[in-house]
Amino acid sequence: MNLPNRSALSALPTLAGLSDAFDRGEMTPDTLIERALQRAQDADCAHIFCTLDATRIQQAAAQATQRRQAGQALGAFDGIAVSWKDLFDQAGEITGVASLTTRDDAPKLRDALCVAQLKAAGMIAFGRTNMTEFAFSGLGVNPNFGTPVNAWSQGEALAPGGSSAGAALSVARGIVPVAMGSDTSGSVRIPAALNGLAGFKPSSARVSCIGVWALAPTLDSVGPLAHTVEDICLLMRLLAVDADAAPAPADNASGAAIIRAVVPDGVWTEDVEPQIQRAFEHSLVRLKQAGAEIIRKPLHALDRVASLFSEYGTLVGIEAWHLHQEALTRAHLMDAQVAKRLQANAAYPLQNLSRLLDWRMRLQRMLAEELQGALLLMPTTAIDAPPLRRLEEDEAFFVKANRRMLRNTMACSFLDLPGLTFPTGINDNGLPAALLVSAESGRDEAVLGAGQAMARWLTGDQPLNEKR
Repeated sequence: MNLPNRSALSALPTLAGLSDAFDRGEMTPDTLIERALQRAQDADCAHIFCTLDATRIQQAAAQATQRRQAGQALGAFDGIAVSWKDLFDQAGEITGVASLTTRDDAPKLRDALCVAQLKAAGMIAFGRTNMTEFAFSGLGVNPNFGTPVNAWSQGEALAPGGSSAGAALSVARGIVPVAMGSDTSGSVRIPAALNGLAGFKPSSARVSCIGVWALAPTLDSVGPLAHTVEDICLLMRLLAVDADAAPAPADNASGAAIIRAVVPDGVWTEDVEPQIQRAFEHSLVRLKQAGAEIIRKPLHALDRVASLFSEYGTLVGIEAWHLHQEALTRAHLMDAQVAKRLQANAAYPLQNLSRLLDWRMRLQRMLAEELQGALLLMPTTAIDAPPLRRLEEDEAFFVKANRRMLRNTMACSFLDLPGLTFPTGINDNGLPAALLVSAESGRDEAVLGAGQAMARWLTGDQPLNEKR
Protein backbone atom coordinates (compact mmCIF):
# COMPACT_ATOMS: atom_id res chain seq x y z
CA MET A 1 0.00 0.00 0.00
CA ASN A 2 2.95 2.38 -0.35
CA LEU A 3 2.71 5.06 -2.99
CA PRO A 4 5.09 4.87 -5.95
CA ASN A 5 8.24 6.92 -6.16
CA ARG A 6 7.38 10.60 -6.53
CA SER A 7 10.57 11.86 -8.16
CA ALA A 8 8.77 12.66 -11.44
CA LEU A 9 5.61 14.16 -9.96
CA SER A 10 6.53 17.67 -11.10
CA ALA A 11 5.69 16.49 -14.63
CA LEU A 12 2.06 15.95 -13.58
CA PRO A 13 0.35 19.34 -13.77
CA THR A 14 -2.04 20.83 -11.23
CA LEU A 15 -4.03 24.04 -11.52
CA ALA A 16 -2.19 25.83 -8.74
CA GLY A 17 1.21 24.71 -10.03
CA LEU A 18 0.53 25.88 -13.56
CA SER A 19 -0.91 29.19 -12.38
CA ASP A 20 2.22 29.80 -10.30
CA ALA A 21 4.44 28.91 -13.26
CA PHE A 22 2.63 31.50 -15.37
CA ASP A 23 3.00 34.13 -12.65
CA ARG A 24 6.74 33.41 -12.32
CA GLY A 25 7.22 33.64 -16.07
CA GLU A 26 8.47 30.05 -16.32
CA MET A 27 6.00 29.29 -19.11
CA THR A 28 3.21 30.88 -21.10
CA PRO A 29 -0.17 29.45 -22.15
CA ASP A 30 0.97 28.98 -25.74
CA THR A 31 4.09 26.99 -24.75
CA LEU A 32 1.98 24.90 -22.37
CA ILE A 33 -0.56 24.18 -25.09
CA GLU A 34 2.13 23.20 -27.59
CA ARG A 35 3.44 20.62 -25.12
CA ALA A 36 -0.09 19.32 -24.62
CA LEU A 37 -0.71 19.00 -28.34
CA GLN A 38 2.57 17.13 -28.79
CA ARG A 39 1.73 14.81 -25.89
CA ALA A 40 -1.69 14.08 -27.39
CA GLN A 41 0.03 12.67 -30.49
CA ASP A 42 2.01 10.04 -28.54
CA ALA A 43 1.17 6.41 -29.18
CA ASP A 44 0.00 5.76 -25.62
CA CYS A 45 -2.58 8.56 -26.03
CA ALA A 46 -4.43 6.86 -28.89
CA HIS A 47 -8.23 7.11 -28.90
CA ILE A 48 -8.39 9.66 -26.07
CA PHE A 49 -10.00 12.34 -28.26
CA CYS A 50 -12.88 12.18 -30.71
CA THR A 51 -11.91 15.56 -32.15
CA LEU A 52 -8.95 17.84 -31.51
CA ASP A 53 -8.92 21.18 -33.33
CA ALA A 54 -5.28 22.23 -32.91
CA THR A 55 -5.71 25.55 -34.76
CA ARG A 56 -8.58 26.68 -32.53
CA ILE A 57 -6.70 25.61 -29.40
CA GLN A 58 -3.53 27.43 -30.44
CA GLN A 59 -5.49 30.59 -31.16
CA ALA A 60 -7.07 30.49 -27.72
CA ALA A 61 -3.65 29.95 -26.13
CA ALA A 62 -2.16 32.89 -28.02
CA GLN A 63 -4.99 35.12 -26.79
CA ALA A 64 -4.45 33.97 -23.20
CA THR A 65 -0.72 34.66 -23.49
CA GLN A 66 -1.44 38.17 -24.74
CA ARG A 67 -3.83 38.83 -21.86
CA ARG A 68 -1.30 37.69 -19.29
CA GLN A 69 1.52 39.71 -20.82
CA ALA A 70 -0.75 42.78 -20.74
CA GLY A 71 -1.66 42.17 -17.10
CA GLN A 72 -5.28 41.47 -18.07
CA ALA A 73 -5.64 37.78 -17.21
CA LEU A 74 -9.24 36.66 -16.73
CA GLY A 75 -8.30 34.80 -13.58
CA ALA A 76 -5.72 32.56 -11.97
CA PHE A 77 -6.36 29.77 -14.50
CA ASP A 78 -6.44 31.86 -17.66
CA GLY A 79 -4.58 29.87 -20.33
CA ILE A 80 -4.87 26.45 -18.65
CA ALA A 81 -6.43 23.68 -20.74
CA VAL A 82 -9.44 21.58 -19.77
CA SER A 83 -10.76 18.71 -21.89
CA TRP A 84 -14.48 18.18 -22.47
CA LYS A 85 -16.30 14.88 -22.85
CA ASP A 86 -17.97 14.50 -26.24
CA LEU A 87 -21.43 15.33 -24.86
CA PHE A 88 -20.91 19.01 -23.99
CA ASP A 89 -22.15 21.51 -26.55
CA GLN A 90 -19.45 23.79 -27.93
CA ALA A 91 -20.25 26.48 -30.48
CA GLY A 92 -19.31 25.41 -33.99
CA GLU A 93 -18.84 21.73 -33.09
CA ILE A 94 -21.01 18.63 -33.33
CA THR A 95 -21.97 17.07 -30.01
CA GLY A 96 -21.19 13.55 -31.11
CA VAL A 97 -21.52 11.43 -27.91
CA ALA A 98 -18.89 9.18 -29.53
CA SER A 99 -21.51 7.71 -31.82
CA LEU A 100 -21.71 7.21 -35.58
CA THR A 101 -25.45 7.95 -35.34
CA THR A 102 -24.72 11.66 -34.79
CA ARG A 103 -22.13 12.20 -37.53
CA ASP A 104 -24.56 14.18 -39.72
CA ASP A 105 -25.87 16.40 -36.92
CA ALA A 106 -25.53 20.15 -37.24
CA PRO A 107 -22.84 21.96 -35.23
CA LYS A 108 -24.09 23.65 -32.08
CA LEU A 109 -24.70 27.37 -32.06
CA ARG A 110 -23.59 28.03 -28.48
CA ASP A 111 -21.60 26.55 -25.63
CA ALA A 112 -23.08 24.54 -22.80
CA LEU A 113 -23.41 26.77 -19.73
CA CYS A 114 -20.61 25.01 -17.85
CA VAL A 115 -18.32 25.30 -20.89
CA ALA A 116 -19.07 29.02 -21.01
CA GLN A 117 -18.31 29.34 -17.29
CA LEU A 118 -14.80 27.90 -17.62
CA LYS A 119 -14.13 29.83 -20.81
CA ALA A 120 -15.11 33.02 -18.95
CA ALA A 121 -12.35 32.16 -16.47
CA GLY A 122 -9.91 31.92 -19.40
CA MET A 123 -9.62 28.14 -19.48
CA ILE A 124 -8.94 26.68 -22.92
CA ALA A 125 -11.28 23.98 -24.26
CA PHE A 126 -8.85 21.24 -25.29
CA GLY A 127 -10.55 18.68 -27.49
CA ARG A 128 -13.62 16.50 -27.19
CA THR A 129 -12.79 13.34 -25.27
CA ASN A 130 -13.82 9.83 -26.20
CA MET A 131 -16.46 7.99 -24.19
CA THR A 132 -18.72 4.98 -24.17
CA GLU A 133 -21.33 5.64 -26.85
CA PHE A 134 -24.29 7.51 -25.33
CA ALA A 135 -22.48 7.33 -21.94
CA PHE A 136 -24.19 3.97 -21.39
CA SER A 137 -21.58 1.74 -19.70
CA GLY A 138 -19.12 1.82 -16.83
CA LEU A 139 -16.22 0.18 -18.70
CA GLY A 140 -15.28 2.81 -21.31
CA VAL A 141 -15.22 0.50 -24.33
CA ASN A 142 -16.01 2.04 -27.73
CA PRO A 143 -15.52 -0.24 -30.75
CA ASN A 144 -16.35 2.48 -33.29
CA PHE A 145 -13.97 5.19 -32.08
CA GLY A 146 -11.41 2.94 -30.41
CA THR A 147 -10.92 2.47 -26.68
CA PRO A 148 -8.21 4.39 -24.81
CA VAL A 149 -6.08 2.08 -22.69
CA ASN A 150 -5.98 2.38 -18.91
CA ALA A 151 -2.91 4.38 -17.84
CA TRP A 152 -1.92 1.66 -15.33
CA SER A 153 -1.84 -1.20 -17.83
CA GLN A 154 1.25 -3.34 -17.47
CA GLY A 155 1.69 -5.50 -20.55
CA GLU A 156 -1.97 -6.47 -20.94
CA ALA A 157 -4.27 -3.59 -21.92
CA LEU A 158 -6.86 -2.84 -19.25
CA ALA A 159 -10.21 -1.10 -19.56
CA PRO A 160 -10.14 2.64 -18.85
CA GLY A 161 -13.48 2.76 -17.06
CA GLY A 162 -16.40 4.75 -18.33
CA SER A 163 -18.21 6.32 -19.59
CA SER A 164 -15.80 9.30 -19.27
CA ALA A 165 -12.87 7.21 -20.49
CA GLY A 166 -11.11 9.82 -22.62
CA ALA A 167 -11.62 12.46 -19.96
CA ALA A 168 -9.75 10.36 -17.41
CA LEU A 169 -6.95 9.45 -19.81
CA SER A 170 -6.47 13.05 -20.94
CA VAL A 171 -5.51 13.82 -17.33
CA ALA A 172 -3.79 10.56 -16.42
CA ARG A 173 -1.57 10.72 -19.52
CA GLY A 174 -0.46 14.25 -18.64
CA ILE A 175 -2.10 16.06 -21.56
CA VAL A 176 -4.30 18.40 -19.51
CA PRO A 177 -4.42 18.99 -15.74
CA VAL A 178 -8.20 18.70 -15.48
CA ALA A 179 -11.11 17.29 -17.47
CA MET A 180 -14.86 17.62 -17.42
CA GLY A 181 -17.09 14.58 -17.67
CA SER A 182 -20.61 13.51 -16.86
CA ASP A 183 -21.74 11.03 -14.23
CA THR A 184 -25.13 9.33 -14.34
CA SER A 185 -24.27 6.01 -12.68
CA GLY A 186 -20.54 6.36 -12.03
CA SER A 187 -19.13 7.74 -15.27
CA VAL A 188 -16.74 10.19 -13.59
CA ARG A 189 -15.98 8.28 -10.40
CA ILE A 190 -15.20 4.95 -12.07
CA PRO A 191 -12.62 6.07 -14.69
CA ALA A 192 -11.06 8.40 -12.11
CA ALA A 193 -10.66 5.50 -9.68
CA LEU A 194 -9.29 3.07 -12.26
CA ASN A 195 -6.68 5.56 -13.47
CA GLY A 196 -5.43 6.85 -10.11
CA LEU A 197 -7.25 10.21 -10.24
CA ALA A 198 -9.65 12.23 -8.14
CA GLY A 199 -13.17 12.59 -9.53
CA PHE A 200 -16.34 14.20 -8.25
CA LYS A 201 -20.03 13.65 -8.96
CA PRO A 202 -21.94 16.62 -7.53
CA SER A 203 -25.56 16.50 -6.50
CA SER A 204 -27.40 16.61 -9.82
CA ALA A 205 -28.58 20.21 -9.46
CA ARG A 206 -25.22 21.62 -8.36
CA VAL A 207 -23.74 22.22 -11.84
CA SER A 208 -25.88 23.26 -14.80
CA CYS A 209 -26.66 20.60 -17.41
CA ILE A 210 -27.91 23.17 -19.93
CA GLY A 211 -26.30 22.24 -23.23
CA VAL A 212 -25.18 18.82 -21.99
CA TRP A 213 -26.43 15.74 -23.88
CA ALA A 214 -28.78 13.82 -21.58
CA LEU A 215 -28.68 10.09 -20.90
CA ALA A 216 -31.14 10.06 -17.98
CA PRO A 217 -32.08 13.62 -16.95
CA THR A 218 -33.13 12.72 -13.42
CA LEU A 219 -29.68 11.35 -12.64
CA ASP A 220 -27.29 13.19 -14.98
CA SER A 221 -24.58 15.20 -13.26
CA VAL A 222 -21.57 17.17 -14.51
CA GLY A 223 -18.28 16.65 -12.70
CA PRO A 224 -14.50 17.15 -12.90
CA LEU A 225 -11.51 14.79 -12.92
CA ALA A 226 -8.05 15.86 -11.77
CA HIS A 227 -4.84 14.67 -10.15
CA THR A 228 -5.78 16.07 -6.73
CA VAL A 229 -8.82 16.77 -4.62
CA GLU A 230 -7.61 20.36 -4.33
CA ASP A 231 -7.98 20.81 -8.09
CA ILE A 232 -11.47 19.32 -7.92
CA CYS A 233 -12.42 21.98 -5.37
CA LEU A 234 -10.91 24.77 -7.45
CA LEU A 235 -12.95 23.71 -10.47
CA MET A 236 -16.12 23.40 -8.42
CA ARG A 237 -15.68 27.00 -7.27
CA LEU A 238 -15.58 28.11 -10.90
CA LEU A 239 -18.68 26.09 -11.72
CA ALA A 240 -20.74 27.04 -8.67
CA VAL A 241 -23.70 29.36 -9.06
CA ASP A 242 -22.91 30.80 -5.62
CA ALA A 243 -19.12 31.06 -5.41
CA ASP A 244 -19.25 31.93 -1.69
CA ALA A 245 -20.90 28.59 -0.96
CA ALA A 246 -18.43 26.56 -2.99
CA PRO A 247 -15.59 24.67 -1.31
CA ALA A 248 -12.21 26.31 -1.01
CA PRO A 249 -9.04 24.22 -0.92
CA ALA A 250 -8.18 23.37 2.67
CA ASP A 251 -5.06 24.95 4.13
CA ASN A 252 -4.45 22.12 6.59
CA ALA A 253 -5.74 18.74 7.63
CA SER A 254 -7.35 19.88 10.86
CA GLY A 255 -10.77 18.68 11.88
CA ALA A 256 -9.99 14.97 11.94
CA ALA A 257 -11.88 14.42 15.18
CA ILE A 258 -15.13 15.84 13.81
CA ILE A 259 -15.27 13.62 10.74
CA ARG A 260 -17.84 10.86 11.23
CA ALA A 261 -18.37 8.25 8.55
CA VAL A 262 -20.53 5.18 8.13
CA VAL A 263 -19.24 2.03 6.42
CA PRO A 264 -22.24 -0.04 5.26
CA ASP A 265 -22.31 -3.72 6.16
CA GLY A 266 -22.86 -6.28 3.46
CA VAL A 267 -22.34 -6.38 -0.28
CA TRP A 268 -21.22 -2.76 -0.67
CA THR A 269 -17.93 -3.20 1.16
CA GLU A 270 -17.56 -6.98 1.49
CA ASP A 271 -18.48 -8.49 -1.89
CA VAL A 272 -15.48 -6.96 -3.64
CA GLU A 273 -12.28 -8.42 -5.02
CA PRO A 274 -9.84 -9.35 -2.22
CA GLN A 275 -7.18 -6.78 -3.11
CA ILE A 276 -9.83 -4.04 -3.08
CA GLN A 277 -11.15 -5.21 0.29
CA ARG A 278 -7.67 -5.19 1.81
CA ALA A 279 -6.90 -1.70 0.47
CA PHE A 280 -10.22 -0.39 1.75
CA GLU A 281 -9.70 -1.80 5.25
CA HIS A 282 -6.17 -0.39 5.29
CA SER A 283 -7.57 3.07 4.52
CA LEU A 284 -10.12 2.75 7.33
CA VAL A 285 -7.38 1.90 9.82
CA ARG A 286 -5.40 4.96 8.79
CA LEU A 287 -8.45 7.20 8.99
CA LYS A 288 -9.14 5.99 12.53
CA GLN A 289 -5.53 6.68 13.44
CA ALA A 290 -5.98 10.23 12.15
CA GLY A 291 -8.95 10.69 14.49
CA ALA A 292 -11.93 10.04 12.24
CA GLU A 293 -14.88 8.17 13.74
CA ILE A 294 -15.80 5.11 11.65
CA ILE A 295 -19.17 3.46 12.27
CA ARG A 296 -20.07 0.11 10.73
CA LYS A 297 -23.74 -0.66 10.37
CA PRO A 298 -26.30 -1.78 7.79
CA LEU A 299 -27.88 0.95 5.69
CA HIS A 300 -31.35 -0.28 4.84
CA ALA A 301 -31.98 2.51 2.34
CA LEU A 302 -28.94 1.48 0.33
CA ASP A 303 -29.87 -2.19 0.51
CA ARG A 304 -33.38 -1.42 -0.76
CA VAL A 305 -31.94 0.26 -3.85
CA ALA A 306 -30.43 -3.03 -4.99
CA SER A 307 -33.74 -4.87 -4.62
CA LEU A 308 -35.59 -2.06 -6.42
CA PHE A 309 -33.41 -2.52 -9.49
CA SER A 310 -34.24 -6.23 -9.52
CA GLU A 311 -37.95 -5.52 -9.11
CA TYR A 312 -38.54 -2.52 -11.37
CA GLY A 313 -35.44 -2.10 -13.51
CA THR A 314 -33.04 0.82 -13.26
CA LEU A 315 -34.01 4.47 -13.42
CA VAL A 316 -31.15 5.23 -15.79
CA GLY A 317 -32.13 2.40 -18.12
CA ILE A 318 -35.82 3.25 -18.32
CA GLU A 319 -35.20 6.96 -18.81
CA ALA A 320 -32.56 6.27 -21.46
CA TRP A 321 -34.96 3.99 -23.34
CA HIS A 322 -37.76 6.55 -23.43
CA LEU A 323 -35.37 9.32 -24.44
CA HIS A 324 -33.23 7.48 -27.00
CA GLN A 325 -35.18 4.52 -28.38
CA GLU A 326 -35.30 6.22 -31.79
CA ALA A 327 -31.53 5.67 -32.08
CA LEU A 328 -32.19 1.95 -32.43
CA THR A 329 -33.51 2.59 -35.93
CA ARG A 330 -29.80 3.05 -36.71
CA ALA A 331 -28.65 0.19 -34.51
CA HIS A 332 -26.33 -1.07 -37.26
CA LEU A 333 -24.18 2.02 -36.58
CA MET A 334 -24.11 1.52 -32.82
CA ASP A 335 -21.92 -0.34 -30.38
CA ALA A 336 -23.74 -3.68 -30.10
CA GLN A 337 -23.46 -3.72 -26.31
CA VAL A 338 -24.99 -0.25 -26.02
CA ALA A 339 -27.79 -1.13 -28.40
CA LYS A 340 -28.61 -4.31 -26.48
CA ARG A 341 -28.55 -2.51 -23.15
CA LEU A 342 -30.86 0.19 -24.46
CA GLN A 343 -33.25 -2.30 -26.06
CA ALA A 344 -33.45 -4.39 -22.88
CA ASN A 345 -35.22 -1.55 -21.11
CA ALA A 346 -38.17 -1.66 -23.53
CA ALA A 347 -39.56 -4.52 -21.42
CA TYR A 348 -40.28 -2.28 -18.42
CA PRO A 349 -43.70 -0.58 -18.31
CA LEU A 350 -43.77 3.18 -17.90
CA GLN A 351 -45.35 2.92 -14.45
CA ASN A 352 -42.10 1.41 -13.20
CA LEU A 353 -40.54 4.83 -13.73
CA SER A 354 -43.01 6.52 -11.39
CA ARG A 355 -42.55 3.77 -8.82
CA LEU A 356 -38.79 4.20 -8.90
CA LEU A 357 -39.12 7.97 -8.52
CA ASP A 358 -41.47 7.55 -5.57
CA TRP A 359 -39.13 5.07 -3.88
CA ARG A 360 -36.20 7.38 -4.59
CA MET A 361 -37.67 10.20 -2.50
CA ARG A 362 -38.58 7.83 0.33
CA LEU A 363 -35.12 6.25 0.39
CA GLN A 364 -33.37 9.62 0.30
CA ARG A 365 -35.19 10.55 3.51
CA MET A 366 -34.46 7.15 5.04
CA LEU A 367 -30.75 7.37 4.26
CA ALA A 368 -30.50 10.85 5.78
CA GLU A 369 -32.04 9.47 8.98
CA GLU A 370 -29.66 6.49 8.98
CA LEU A 371 -26.55 8.59 8.39
CA GLN A 372 -27.46 11.30 10.92
CA GLY A 373 -25.06 13.74 9.29
CA ALA A 374 -22.23 11.22 8.87
CA LEU A 375 -20.45 10.62 5.60
CA LEU A 376 -20.66 7.34 3.68
CA LEU A 377 -17.48 5.40 2.84
CA MET A 378 -17.23 2.58 0.30
CA PRO A 379 -14.77 1.20 -2.23
CA THR A 380 -15.40 3.08 -5.46
CA THR A 381 -15.63 -0.13 -7.47
CA ALA A 382 -16.00 -3.79 -6.59
CA ILE A 383 -13.43 -4.89 -9.18
CA ASP A 384 -10.17 -3.71 -10.70
CA ALA A 385 -9.97 -2.67 -14.34
CA PRO A 386 -10.63 -5.86 -16.37
CA PRO A 387 -8.60 -6.91 -19.43
CA LEU A 388 -9.75 -5.01 -22.47
CA ARG A 389 -9.35 -7.92 -24.87
CA ARG A 390 -11.62 -10.19 -22.81
CA LEU A 391 -14.29 -7.49 -22.63
CA GLU A 392 -14.21 -7.21 -26.40
CA GLU A 393 -14.32 -10.96 -27.03
CA ASP A 394 -16.56 -12.36 -24.25
CA GLU A 395 -20.03 -10.83 -24.07
CA ALA A 396 -21.02 -12.65 -20.89
CA PHE A 397 -17.85 -11.42 -19.17
CA PHE A 398 -18.58 -7.86 -20.38
CA VAL A 399 -22.09 -7.88 -18.93
CA LYS A 400 -20.96 -9.24 -15.56
CA ALA A 401 -17.99 -6.87 -15.33
CA ASN A 402 -20.13 -3.87 -16.24
CA ARG A 403 -22.69 -4.73 -13.57
CA ARG A 404 -20.06 -5.14 -10.85
CA MET A 405 -18.13 -2.05 -11.94
CA LEU A 406 -21.25 0.12 -11.64
CA ARG A 407 -22.73 -1.43 -8.51
CA ASN A 408 -21.59 0.96 -5.77
CA THR A 409 -21.64 4.19 -7.75
CA MET A 410 -24.97 3.41 -9.40
CA ALA A 411 -26.75 2.94 -6.08
CA CYS A 412 -25.35 6.25 -4.83
CA SER A 413 -26.44 8.00 -8.03
CA PHE A 414 -29.99 6.72 -7.64
CA LEU A 415 -30.13 8.55 -4.30
CA ASP A 416 -28.40 11.63 -5.79
CA LEU A 417 -25.51 11.41 -3.36
CA PRO A 418 -22.58 13.71 -4.10
CA GLY A 419 -19.55 11.44 -4.36
CA LEU A 420 -15.80 12.05 -4.35
CA THR A 421 -13.32 9.35 -5.28
CA PHE A 422 -9.60 9.74 -4.77
CA PRO A 423 -6.63 7.35 -4.83
CA THR A 424 -5.36 5.98 -1.54
CA GLY A 425 -2.32 4.04 -2.74
CA ILE A 426 -1.60 0.92 -4.74
CA ASN A 427 -3.37 -2.38 -4.13
CA ASP A 428 -1.87 -5.84 -4.20
CA ASN A 429 -2.44 -6.07 -7.96
CA GLY A 430 -0.27 -3.02 -8.55
CA LEU A 431 -3.31 -0.93 -9.50
CA PRO A 432 -4.74 2.23 -7.92
CA ALA A 433 -6.80 1.77 -4.76
CA ALA A 434 -9.63 4.26 -4.40
CA LEU A 435 -11.98 5.47 -1.69
CA LEU A 436 -15.49 6.79 -2.38
CA VAL A 437 -16.76 9.47 0.02
CA SER A 438 -20.44 10.35 -0.25
CA ALA A 439 -23.21 12.09 1.70
CA GLU A 440 -26.91 12.76 1.30
CA SER A 441 -28.02 14.94 -1.60
CA GLY A 442 -27.01 18.59 -1.31
CA ARG A 443 -24.07 18.08 1.05
CA ASP A 444 -21.46 18.57 -1.66
CA GLU A 445 -19.32 20.95 0.39
CA ALA A 446 -19.21 18.50 3.31
CA VAL A 447 -17.98 15.74 0.99
CA LEU A 448 -15.32 17.93 -0.61
CA GLY A 449 -14.13 19.45 2.65
CA ALA A 450 -13.79 16.09 4.37
CA GLY A 451 -12.35 14.56 1.21
CA GLN A 452 -9.50 17.05 1.19
CA ALA A 453 -8.61 16.18 4.76
CA MET A 454 -8.86 12.43 4.11
CA ALA A 455 -6.74 12.64 0.96
CA ARG A 456 -4.00 14.42 2.91
CA TRP A 457 -4.08 11.89 5.73
CA LEU A 458 -3.92 8.95 3.32
CA THR A 459 -1.66 10.21 0.52
CA GLY A 460 -0.64 13.78 1.20
CA ASP A 461 -3.16 14.71 -1.57
CA GLN A 462 -0.42 14.14 -4.10
CA PRO A 463 -1.02 12.75 -7.59
CA LEU A 464 -0.09 9.15 -8.17
CA ASN A 465 2.87 8.78 -10.46
CA GLU A 466 1.75 7.81 -13.91
CA LYS A 467 2.70 4.36 -15.14
CA ARG A 468 4.35 4.79 -18.54
